[in-house]
Amino acid sequence: MKKLYYLYSLLLLSVFSYTCKDPTEDFTIQIEPNIFKYQVQVQISEVRGAQLPANMTVTILGPDAEAIYSSDGTKQYAVNSGLVSLAVNPKVNIDANQTLQFNVLITSPNMLDVNIPVTITSNQHAKVLPVEVLNLANLSTPSTGFPPIAFQKPEVPVTNGTTTTDVSIGTTTQVEIPAGTVMRDETGVIIGATKLNSVLVTLNPNDATAMELFPGGSMASNNVLDENNQIVSGVFNPSGLAFVELNAGGVAVKTFSKPVEIDMPVTATGGTLSIYSYDVKEGQWQYETDVPVVNGRVSFTTTHLTAFAAVIFTRITGGLCSEAGFTLNGNYVTGVDYPVTIDVMSASGDVIMKSIAIVNSENRTIVISNFPATAGTSVRFFNGAGVLLGSAAAGTTSCQNVTAVPVTFPASTKVTMRLYVQCPGTTTNIEVIPTFFLYYSESTDPSNYILLGIVTKGYLSTTALSPSKVYNFKATWNQYTKIVPNKTVKADNETTVGEGLDLGKNPESNLDLLTQACQDNL
Repeated sequence: MKKLYYLYSLLLLSVFSYTCKDPTEDFTIQIEPNIFKYQVQVQISEVRGAQLPANMTVTILGPDAEAIYSSDGTKQYAVNSGLVSLAVNPKVNIDANQTLQFNVLITSPNMLDVNIPVTITSNQHAKVLPVEVLNLANLSTPSTGFPPIAFQKPEVPVTNGTTTTDVSIGTTTQVEIPAGTVMRDETGVIIGATKLNSVLVTLNPNDATAMELFPGGSMASNNVLDENNQIVSGVFNPSGLAFVELNAGGVAVKTFSKPVEIDMPVTATGGTLSIYSYDVKEGQWQYETDVPVVNGRVSFTTTHLTAFAAVIFTRITGGLCSEAGFTLNGNYVTGVDYPVTIDVMSASGDVIMKSIAIVNSENRTIVISNFPATAGTSVRFFNGAGVLLGSAAAGTTSCQNVTAVPVTFPASTKVTMRLYVQCPGTTTNIEVIPTFFLYYSESTDPSNYILLGIVTKGYLSTTALSPSKVYNFKATWNQYTKIVPNKTVKADNETTVGEGLDLGKNPESNLDLLTQACQDNL
């Protein structure tokens, strides 16, 4: 396993304290794991609020993938409670004129695979990447119409990977395969199987939740192959979206010997739409053809399978902004971190992209990567509870200027927490001063965790919590996750996270958070 072994050796610092009572008393190990200058927290959610798919695998791809590690210093990217902690190799420097680019590929047998491009600039030290996925295990087949999410899994017989008659698959999205069509895998090898299994997922662009599954996590892209086979940038305005996956004998079908016809519903009532396909492994869109809208549907032929979008594509000359800055000016409380959800909106009111950032009185500027600076674009800023803090128009000059945005944070009591960790099963006092992401949820809704902030040197101050109210907490550090349910907070107290404890002043208690990390480091 590839690992940055030097990291932890630099982190261990022993402090000996001798007294006349006992020379071994108060032996303390202090650990300061904040050695990564740039960190990315991938926050995976099931788009309908259902259980996350099982057996999710994370792969880092792209030009700067070699610089990306798990925050424990390895190249093993584990998903823990829907969270993936990534960090940039501390030997890698990002200067003001440079960006770090990579892709996060998340796959599972029970979901539509996703590939999210990530860009880190020199001033983005802590980045939160929200990713929505669709668990196929508990989806039901729609009855009729054009629902937000339509799902079907029809099966048809084949002979040695070849259709012997014309085959029609699906109803919402329909796939017509002519007789004598040979199925091939991604290498072009014929798949000799006796049964063809299919997964057809159709999304309605009029449903905002469904559109959170738009491939690439954003309707803006720098990686679009146009009709002239040139890479261009632009923004998609989708009217229809269908994911078409077939497998024969457990092997994914990627190409056909004959063109197959795909017929899918769209929200447009007339006119012409462009069909683009999406290569999830490469994270690239490709122009296919233009088609007329007939009775709320479009039809086209293809020899390969993937996600297909029927769209109006607006090209952006010069590409997307590598970064656009927005300074939030408002009623900050000193020392408090404010997690902010950002919606970038199109002129038609669609959400082009979402992101999460953290601001405070000392660092009020939010940087949005790959920003579509087009006429009519706007940005809205919300707190973790969904309250609108402020908004701003963001036209074609957003790349050159930092936009000032007046915001109003809801008034609340400041709560300060200090989080300790001790290794159980030993008399040694172990003080861990971690830097990690902390989430919370209302006790009545334990599944809906919201980012609270980043615990730095053991401390976090917030106005998102109400003193004397009961919450659930989820902390992640390296590949470890700790959930602490039903805890009460107090205003401005040193606080402890551990099982069987209140969030109160009790630093000597036996804690479970980061227990495994303690064992690894001792």
